[in-house]
Amino acid sequence: MRNILYFLFLPLSLFAQRETKIDTSYIESANGAFFSVRRVVYLNDEETYQKTLVGDTARLVQNQIERITAQAASMARDAQTVSNFKRQLAGLIRESNAVLAASGVSPIDTVQKLHVLKFLSPGWTIRQSGVITDVSFIVNANGRLRYTVAGQSARNADLFGDVMILNAYPLQGSQVELYRNSEGNYMTLDRSVVVRLPGSTANVAGGQSRSLDAPPVIEKLEAPTKKQAPKKKKE
Repeated sequence: MRNILYFLFLPLSLFAQRETKIDTSYIESANGAFFSVRRVVYLNDEETYQKTLVGDTARLVQNQIERITAQAASMARDAQTVSNFKRQLAGLIRESNAVLAASGVSPIDTVQKLHVLKFLSPGWTIRQSGVITDVSFIVNANGRLRYTVAGQSARNADLFGDVMILNAYPLQGSQVELYRNSEGNYMTLDRSVVVRLPGSTANVAGGQSRSLDAPPVIEKLEAPTKKQAPKKKKE
């Protein structure tokens, strides 16, 4: 039996229900037919295994052509939406300030009060470029959410519930927008900055971060009837 092995390095989805540590996919051929095989192992050691008939060579190639085209179109649509996030957040701040001026009540401050409690617990960390540093949060006497990265001065943060802006991070005059993932951590869209919940196994100074942008560990699956090394699919 001949195996054509290829891997899908899937980023951890913002909407994933379980965090993935191994995601191995490959095409297996037998008796002139091709099968798509996928094995997924989650951090809780649950596994899923699925083997699906693809068809003959023509169908195999056509499927991949359709997959490339469809996924590229989907990414292009998503990019249009994502590229407007920063502007939309700025718009929400302007709208909240207008409501505050008219009513004396700040909608953003109200949202912050509903979501801020978890941030006041110690043990939060921030990871940038693989470096993990302690970060703490307080609400000052004026009701302003402030964050302090170890060794630096306190700075303002804006909390929108599942989105948070760290103002003046990493330097004055800049900011980062962080989006909550299914694990409760907050990260930038490119995963270069991650604010992690207290108690994460990665939250050890000088330790190794199980970062969201790292590819999952890949485990090669051999064909049961033949133990030759699979060939990697050419790009």
